[in-house]
Amino acid sequence: MRSVMDCYNELLTHELLSLSEERHLLTMAHKGCQQSRERLILLNMRLVGWICSKYETETVSADDLMGNGVEGLIGAIDGFNLTLGTRLSTYATIGIHTAVGRSPVLQAPIQHPENINQPLKRIKKV
Repeated sequence: MRSVMDCYNELLTHELLSLSEERHLLTMAHKGCQQSRERLILLNMRLVGWICSKYETETVSADDLMGNGVEGLIGAIDGFNLTLGTRLSTYATIGIHTAVGRSPVLQAPIQHPENINQPLKRIKKV
């Protein structure tokens, strides 16, 4: 079974985007260019892998975590506002954390609402 770190190490071969390349791809993606959108997703998979590595458990597979992380990344790409002046990775981090953080909750035998699950996580850490 692959771990999230195995997936992450595979993604290290992808180059990082410069600010101008990122802005151009985002502009094209918002205009409907599917190829630009897919390239943004591919080139930000390193961020998804890094965030997913923090959530890895025995009960949730790396593929499930990465899948949920990609959903968060896609939502961030679609909702990103170019006029904010931030990088996509900064904006996407929150969406990816949210999407991946919900993954173990969905596969638990007993499902708690998210507002109850967060305090339970803190109690377990103590």
